[in-house]
Order: sequence, then structure tokens, then C-alpha cells
Amino acid sequence: MITELLQVSAGQDIAIAEKLKTIETKANQIDRLMNDMLHSALEELGELNVTPVSTNSGVLLDIIKNADHLSKARLGHIPSCLVELDTVRIEQVIGNIITNSYKYAGTDIDVSLTIHDEGLQIDISDYGKGIESEEIELITTKFYRGASAKAMKKEGEGLGLYVSKQLMEKMGGGIEAFNSDSGFTIRLWVKLSQ
Repeated sequence: MITELLQVSAGQDIAIAEKLKTIETKANQIDRLMNDMLHSALEELGELNVTPVSTNSGVLLDIIKNADHLSKARLGHIPSCLVELDTVRIEQVIGNIITNSYKYAGTDIDVSLTIHDEGLQIDISDYGKGIESEEIELITTKFYRGASAKAMKKEGEGLGLYVSKQLMEKMGGGIEAFNSDSGFTIRLWVKLSQ
């Protein structure tokens, strides 16, 4: 920590060393408090308000465009249908996925949408190297950060896809991930309105 370095450079000046020790103690207290707050917030995730309503799939056009602030996404045809969505929550999910793609792949992104019996399938695919196959099932677990994320020293807490999974499930849909020959895909399932 920086305060430890400053303590060494303070040498024999006891007054400065004591003040630096106080700063270090307070910083550690704040760090513990922030961790406690984060854990508390995650426990309350189950209480997160998600209100899906019947919505025309056309709203996804603006949601995807707004999430793609680096203009790397190529959006395919959006089939016209009614889906059960909380637009604020789906914005968070899609925004997280596209941001992860920027961060870890840095390539163009293809977004395709198709209707199936299971619902509206949204595939968000990049052309990066993907992730290790043994990690795929783990990326939606709380605090999990893959080996490539750690190796690349990218910032993050390992919560984005965990929260995204919770939100998708609360909307009656789902999320899955897989590698392909050309890169990595996150697939969202959005429930069709009855």
C-alpha cells in the first residue's frame, strides 16, 4: 500500500509515521466497510425490483444501440413479436454483455435475434478467443473472474454476469454462454408474451 511506502520514507519522523499509520488504518476500515456493503447488496439482489410487461420487440433496437457506445455491434433483423421485458433491466443486461465484449475481446460484435418455441433468442457474439471450456459454467456465478480476465488485469468484481443471470430469470428468461469457432457468444432467452 502507498502508506507503507510513505512510512518508510518518513524515516524517524514519529509524528508523520503516526499520521500515516492512522491513514492506513482508516483506509482498511473503509475497505472492510465497502466489502460489507457489497455483500449486503448482493444478499438483497433477491429483492431487486423486476417488473416485466408485454412489450413490442422493437424496443430492443434502441436498447442495443444505446449499449453500443463504441459502435462495434452489427445488429441483425429484429423479428416483430411481443415479449415479457423490464426495459430497464434488459438494458442493464445487454449493456453488461456488450461492455464485457469491448473489455475482453475488443472485436466487432454481431447481434442476432430469432424466435423459437422457448422465446426470443438474442445472440451477442464477438470474435475474441473466448474462455476456457471448464470456465463457461462458472461465469454466471457470484465473484467469479476467469483466468483470461485475471491475466489481462482487467478491472471487475465478477458480478456482471451473475447479476445479469438473476435479472433474466426474474423476467422469465435465461442466459447461457458458449465458445464457437469464430469467438464467444452470450445467448439471452426472452419470454414471449402469451
